[in-house]
Amino acid sequence: MLLLLALALYETYGELPPWLMWSTFIGMMLVWGLPHGAVDHLVFQLSTASKSPYSPKFFRFYLGYMGLYALAWYIWPVPSFLFFLGMSAYHFGQSQLYFVALPDAHLLKKGLFLLWGASVLGAILMLHPDEVKAILAHTPFEKGVAWGLERGEMVLLLLVLSWSLWGLCIVLLKKLQISTWLRENILLGILLVFFAQTPLLLAFGGYFALWHSQQTILQTLKVFRRHRHTGYTFKHFYYEALPFSLLSYFGIGLLLGLYVWCSPAPGSALFLFFVLISILTAPHSWVIAQLYQEG
Repeated sequence: MLLLLALALYETYGELPPWLMWSTFIGMMLVWGLPHGAVDHLVFQLSTASKSPYSPKFFRFYLGYMGLYALAWYIWPVPSFLFFLGMSAYHFGQSQLYFVALPDAHLLKKGLFLLWGASVLGAILMLHPDEVKAILAHTPFEKGVAWGLERGEMVLLLLVLSWSLWGLCIVLLKKLQISTWLRENILLGILLVFFAQTPLLLAFGGYFALWHSQQTILQTLKVFRRHRHTGYTFKHFYYEALPFSLLSYFGIGLLLGLYVWCSPAPGSALFLFFVLISILTAPHSWVIAQLYQEG
């Protein structure tokens, strides 16, 4: 679906107009990207057996985690950036391969998550070197990322081969079906073609919103139908996600607006957006891990 969408857009417009690219990206983030984590309070309630989804324990955990990570970004930006990449890669891999028949704490399973997610994240970055350099210009990561992007094809090839061979080892241990391993390799190949056919914003937005977020929403429906009520639907999900979705829209929009208004370099607002996403992702990735354990 993603590949066909990308090819259709390019066939129609040749090069996407900025207004269409930005409106598509923002729309995907508003409809799927941000809402997919807006029921974390309900997942937290389920995993900790709390009496209320709005318990002080949830807010202490979530806001405390966000606050500490925001402080880390301010004091140690480079380690925080590397942590964000690793955390995102693991989170993406877990949402794709949570069903692998190994204990959650098993190093082989954790490595599989990390390598699959790193292949996806690496492809998004390595296939758009100029756009990535523009976003990270004048940041502490500019030189290090440029060094990696110059070796992008080799890095990406190593990541994809590492994931594939690691998965094959798990197949040999009879913890993963060979048909499933083949399917995941094909899906990864489709994603790589999609990333190569789209600009950075749509490559990231398409994967994050239309692939990753929708998978997480579907898993949430599955778990909530089992543990809350069997008739739980998308309508229930979006209704319960609405308060924290609106809060995310308002908070991110306000901070970005203030930054663009005050900053002499508005172009770096996109980098700030990804920093804000990373701060939201930090506690979300822990909560969502509990969801997959429940599932």
